[in-house]
Amino acid sequence: MRGRSACRAPCRNQGHSLELRLIGALLYNLLAYNVDAPTPCSGFMGASARTPPQPMLRPDQQELLTRIGPGTRMGALLRRYWHPVAASSELAAGSTRAVRLLGEDLVLYRSATGRPALLEAACPHRRVSLVHGEVAGEHLICPYHGWIFNADGDCVRRRLDRRDRATT
Repeated sequence: MRGRSACRAPCRNQGHSLELRLIGALLYNLLAYNVDAPTPCSGFMGASARTPPQPMLRPDQQELLTRIGPGTRMGALLRRYWHPVAASSELAAGSTRAVRLLGEDLVLYRSATGRPALLEAACPHRRVSLVHGEVAGEHLICPYHGWIFNADGDCVRRRLDRRDRATT
């Protein structure tokens, strides 16, 4: 078939990274060689003559495919794609919600203008949960010391810093 762009596992497409090709090959082998499928001779010789199932993946392959936390290879791969975390109707303007995704605790909030944002759940200053923070305009305010974070997760202002003390 001409013009077919879909690659088959194991992937031989040169545009894919080695990591993606390895994961594709592992998943292909996992699906293609299913040990739980009946063998052609199982009907003739009975279940007692069947060989015991062999593990499909080596422990290092199993580790590669199942670890998705920050700093892992599969976690890095999955973080390249979008993942739905909540329905838009579940989050009212000015409210926050705790979310756990790919082994990370996050906070989802909707700004006053209706823009949703997803940040790390803990404030970098004292690790206080931002789920209990206050939404003010486009920003989320930490409930402990009042640090103000924008939708990108950057601290844009710290309350009671030197600039504020000089004016009071």
